[in-house]
Amino acid sequence: MKAIKAIATYKQTLLSLNALQRRANEISGAVERAGDVYEREYHSAHSILFPWGIFSRVKRTIRRVLGRPFFNEQDLHVIAPFLQMAAELAQLVDTKPLNEEGEII
Repeated sequence: MKAIKAIATYKQTLLSLNALQRRANEISGAVERAGDVYEREYHSAHSILFPWGIFSRVKRTIRRVLGRPFFNEQDLHVIAPFLQMAAELAQLVDTKPLNEEGEII
């Protein structure tokens, strides 16, 4: 009788572990896809903000030295969605597969 209960417990544990593995794979895949989008958007935003490479940086640095902001209002329209995407990616990375009671979310 103990052996049957132990087998049932092990089967339940195995089912829980399989479900946890699937959930972890879902989260991992979502983080990977979001990371890919984030990276593409980063390169896109970077090319808009610094179209002349080092010369764009020098221009912005001179602006900052002269007391003006490094980024202007137009730049903020490029940066704002990128920051939102970064926050969403960070939230995905922080996603826990288990709740406080140890149950799969």
